[in-house]
Amino acid sequence: DRTATPGVLPNVVCKDADSATNLLRVAGFRDFALVDGTGERRGVIVVQNWVVTAQSIAPGSRPDPTTKITLTAVKYSEPTGDSRCAS
Repeated sequence: DRTATPGVLPNVVCKDADSATNLLRVAGFRDFALVDGTGERRGVIVVQNWVVTAQSIAPGSRPDPTTKITLTAVKYSEPTGDSRCAS
């Protein structure tokens, strides 16, 4: 799913980090960060290998396009916590 409404924050939880950041761009958001959901502070390098388990701003909201959005992610095969995303 690569469709997003401009100015409306899409729900990117359970998407791979590459698709999630692409959807944010399509919706007009450019300031986002990917953080390691395990707390190990690993860098997210190969974004297709990570699944987003949380986003800092609620989907469907209309934040200013310059607002920083933090996406929490874990590598596929790692526990996804309360998100219940497939991993």
